[in-house]
Amino acid sequence: MTRPDAGCGKIGGYSLLPTYSFVLFWFRLGGFLAVLNDLPQWRTAPPWQEAAKHGNRLMTQTYVFLCQVGATLTTRPVAILAGVIGVLALLAGGLGPK
Repeated sequence: MTRPDAGCGKIGGYSLLPTYSFVLFWFRLGGFLAVLNDLPQWRTAPPWQEAAKHGNRLMTQTYVFLCQVGATLTTRPVAILAGVIGVLALLAGGLGPK
């Protein structure tokens, strides 16, 4: 059984939580109001342009890597694979934003 005066008049008792909630409310309200003052603008590209850009970068980096490997290992399959990746990189470059 708890005493009726438990927590009354103490800093950590019944006065701390309402004070914390009050302060938190005003900070959150200030955040919402600050966001409403910003101008709305779209900051990302459409998904198909992002996918084309990342695909082009992947193909280009793969082509450069295979060319470096092809310079080290002068074997026919590596040169053929580098050529195929080069053609795919050229095709992917046509999809991306200019």
